[in-house]
Amino acid sequence: TPGSAYRDLFDSAGPGNPRYASVDDQIRDVLAGAVVYVDRLRKFKLQRGLGDAPGGARPERTEALASGLGLASIEAGFRTLHDLYDTAFGLFDAAPDIGGSMEYLILAQTAGSIANDLALMDKSLADIAAEDGAAAAELRRMADVLLYQEQFLKSGFLGAIGLTAGFTAADGD
Repeated sequence: TPGSAYRDLFDSAGPGNPRYASVDDQIRDVLAGAVVYVDRLRKFKLQRGLGDAPGGARPERTEALASGLGLASIEAGFRTLHDLYDTAFGLFDAAPDIGGSMEYLILAQTAGSIANDLALMDKSLADIAAEDGAAAAELRRMADVLLYQEQFLKSGFLGAIGLTAGFTAADGD
């Protein structure tokens, strides 16, 4: 929020800033949050109810079961991921200027395309999990795409700009 204490710390990264002594610290924080976000989208919103393979689906564990908005929630997750990569003048847009690749463009397009595909699905996530057929397999493939996204955020992007990732909640205990 503009004017908040955290926003002031975020906007003034550099020597003397108690939270972000450098822009590198800030980038690490943003990417650590993005890694956890992708991990949770994959593990909790997709795989918890669908399982890793056919026969592992548990409809009662699907995202937003009571409201029936599981697919809408997952769609919003992929749209958010698209927007993270596709923010004009944002971190990824500036990446090629500091040694990063333009791979983020493909990742943004992929996330947006998946969100569009999710918007077209006409069954509930619980029904898809109960059937455990072709639609469930497609959703599992979407979860696999998130593994690639997570790897890019954890090491591919950071390594390209000369940073290393720290420990995140996605790394486990």
